Amino acid sequence: MASFEHWVEICGDEVEITPGMTAQQLLAQHPHLDPDPDNPVALASINGRRTSLAEPLLGEERIRLIHLADPETRNTIQRTVLFLLAVAAEELFPDHPLWVHFSYGSGMYCELKRDKPLTKRELKKLEKHMWDLVKKDLPISPQIFGLRALLKIYERAGDQRKMTAAKYIRRDSLTLYKINGSEHLYYGRQLPSTGFVRWFELLPEQPGFVLLAHGSDDKSRTPQLIPQPKFLKTMREYARWVENIGVQDVGSLNEYIVQGQTSDLIQIAEARHTKFFVEAAQMVADLPEEGRLVLVAGPSSSGKTSSAKRLMVQMRVLGYQPYALSLDNYFINRKDTPLDEDGEYDFESLKAIRVDLFNQHLQALMAGEEVHLPRFDFVSGEGKVADQPTRLQRGQPLIVEGIHALNPLLTPAIPARDKLKIYVSALGNL
Repeated sequence: MASFEHWVEICGDEVEITPGMTAQQLLAQHPHLDPDPDNPVALASINGRRTSLAEPLLGEERIRLIHLADPETRNTIQRTVLFLLAVAAEELFPDHPLWVHFSYGSGMYCELKRDKPLTKRELKKLEKHMWDLVKKDLPISPQIFGLRALLKIYERAGDQRKMTAAKYIRRDSLTLYKINGSEHLYYGRQLPSTGFVRWFELLPEQPGFVLLAHGSDDKSRTPQLIPQPKFLKTMREYARWVENIGVQDVGSLNEYIVQGQTSDLIQIAEARHTKFFVEAAQMVADLPEEGRLVLVAGPSSSGKTSSAKRLMVQMRVLGYQPYALSLDNYFINRKDTPLDEDGEYDFESLKAIRVDLFNQHLQALMAGEEVHLPRFDFVSGEGKVADQPTRLQRGQPLIVEGIHALNPLLTPAIPARDKLKIYVSALGNL
């Protein structure tokens, strides 16, 4: 007979446990701790570390319960639904590997590797098969494997991709999750069973599809897919490119490194980057001579300034003398900067920019007039005015870079035909 000699603190109470029992077993013994079947406990935080409910308890732990609808479960929900998708795709289309390429809006863009895209009927069939797995409420069982044993499993299964991904991992053991006899290596937590999944949807986006998932089936809360055709085109091109050069996943990248090809890969990536700026420079040259305005935007630390400099180099190759203007110099005085919800200066707010002054200077520069441009002093937190005026020659390109460079409020007086818009961000992923 088990002896209860250990305690855990959970929901403010001390509860006796048998050492080695899991958090899920503890909840089964104390159903009052998990009373809402529509919003069940999905994860636990043990001594401040978020973990799955399969984590064994040894005593003297502090446990905080995390419910399915809590924001903290979002990544786990998506990971579990991706697991469902992988299992369903493997069972319905065993000869065609599933590729989860990149985040797209609030979902994930995926493809099956085959000659033709899934038809709408096939996609609905795949979605239905996933829901069948949900209805069965199959346990998602974690198993611990040593790396040697795991590689042997993949070798016998003939799965070269998984072997390549696993063999460079520097861990003594790995967790292999199982659903319905299908084994997949995941590095993050999973929900306790397929029945915890509340809502997902597969939407066609040729040549692949988008997976949306959420922890609630409340239609007012479920995510909607907002089409972003330019972003999707860019990311699909990137996915094809990394596949063509053989670095479509982390395992392939590690192969490059082990084989001593790192410098080659860097040179290839640099060449591709340069190719973009060569093409962009020609696009600027093709703008009307009376107005060549380039707007470079992107998140903080995304490389806006360095991208503007690289573009300027390529424009000089074409014989132009571009002028660069940073929106940072149009900051209002620091003491007047708006505050965010935490009471900190919000330098990313459009209200932190002297929009009216920028518009005035922009129109003057594009008209060939002299302007005394501001320069923001980040030490004093105040703007200063340049002693020497600036004037652009007819046809001289003006490059404006800043977080809000693409905001229509910044360039309302400049016709769209005179503007080239560039968005910079480190979006590439393996």
